[in-house]
Parts: sequence; C-alpha cells; structure tokens
Amino acid sequence: MRFPQCLGLLALTIAAGACGSNSTGPGPVTPPDVLITGMLEIPSTYEVDLETGTLQTDASVDLWDRATDATDVQFAVEHGARLVLMGATEPDYAACARAAFSDAPVQLIGIVAPQYFCVTTNEGRISRVKLLNAPIENDYNLHIEFTTWKKAS
Repeated sequence: MRFPQCLGLLALTIAAGACGSNSTGPGPVTPPDVLITGMLEIPSTYEVDLETGTLQTDASVDLWDRATDATDVQFAVEHGARLVLMGATEPDYAACARAAFSDAPVQLIGIVAPQYFCVTTNEGRISRVKLLNAPIENDYNLHIEFTTWKKAS
C-alpha cells in the first residue's frame, strides 16, 4: 500500500487531493514570484491593468467594472484576459492556475462580498482578485485586493 497513513482519510483524499492523490489535477504547482500586489478602488465603468495595478484605458486592460445601471454591474475582461469566480475561500496560485477560465462577464449584483476571482491577464499571467464590496445602489465603485504572479518559467 502506497499511503498507509491515509486509510481513514478517503473522503479527504478525494476532496482535497491529500496524501499524494492527483485527483485534483497534475502534481504540485510551484508558484512563480509575485509581480505585484495591491489594493484598488475601481470607479464605475473604469478598467484595470493587473500587471501594473493601475487604472487604464488602453490595450493593457485586463478587468473592467462594467456598470450599466442598478441591475447590471459586472466584472468583465478585455483584450484576451479571462476570468473565473472562485467563491468565498481564498484560492492559492495552484488553484488559480488550474481554474476553468472564461471570457464571460460575472454579474456582481447580489453577490456577497468578499469573493475571490482568478484572472489570466492579457499577458498570460495569473492574478487573484478579492472583491471587498458588493455594488450597492448609487455606488458601483468596486474595491479589490489583488496579487499578480510573474509568468511561470
């Protein structure tokens, strides 16, 4: 038997990939160094470059606070970036790297903050974004904490 210490942990092994199981994907993912980490307020309709942590309006934009009215506030991606809502538990680099990304926007009306998102930037980097507030009527500005990792070598 390969992992005798795991006999009583079958459910944990299946759910979390413990004791050497590859049930959650290929082997361990070592995160590259962090490129940038920070906090931002994204005003309604503004866009963010997650590699620089700045508000931008050019081709470097990754994430957009797309707000059209009180019933439609979304995180949307631009210029080849991709996004996935991960939930209320903070994902690590490996979870983000293995996530099923999409270019579909994520509706934020009714979301309970904090929520985590993973993003692949338009330059191919992995970012983790923590949404700190849910949009409320007459205030669609979004507050985030983010970490963007350097490209894996």
